Amino acid sequence: TMERDVRLILVANNLRRVRANDPTLGDVNWSYAGVDDEDVIQLAQALEGNTHVRWVDLTYNEKLTDACTAALLDVAPRCKLINAMVDGTGMDRVRINDFLTRLLREEDVVAIRANDPETTQVIWLGGNVPTSNADIARLADALDGNTYIQTVVLSNSKDLTDITRLLEVGPRTGATSVRMYGTSIPPEQQKQMKKIAAANARRRLAAND
Repeated sequence: TMERDVRLILVANNLRRVRANDPTLGDVNWSYAGVDDEDVIQLAQALEGNTHVRWVDLTYNEKLTDACTAALLDVAPRCKLINAMVDGTGMDRVRINDFLTRLLREEDVVAIRANDPETTQVIWLGGNVPTSNADIARLADALDGNTYIQTVVLSNSKDLTDITRLLEVGPRTGATSVRMYGTSIPPEQQKQMKKIAAANARRRLAAND
């Protein structure tokens, strides 16, 4: 049928561009495309080593099963995928979101520790993947001495109750804004963090004069 032919052309074209690491292809949109497990498993294989595809939209392809979840999560550490939308499929959305979020946070830690000049903010929102005290301690260790991070967003994590390590390294960072809405961080710690961020902002401003 014409619908099947269109699907085959779309899949073949996208797979070719993903395998070629086409720099103009940042997302793969297969929403309502009628793709099946074999198509997505081929996509996962094509993503191996790809450095440009960040988003994959597989929504409302009812044939897709958890075999696709496993394939995408297997390749995720070896590509740049940060989001896979899978509503309306048989794939495990929560598991995928949790895995990709934690993977992205680990990438953030690596970039921050390397003092990457292109990494100027950290956005670790809670939601489906809460930020823990251990996460923040690891982030703080990476931030120690970093001069490029200016904004840190830790909002919406009720499990976050202690930022002692972040307070210790704060004066040795460039962070000028730390957002902590919707957390359980004690008011006194939040107040201390805001003072540190304000002092950093003044120091950054003086350095630019």
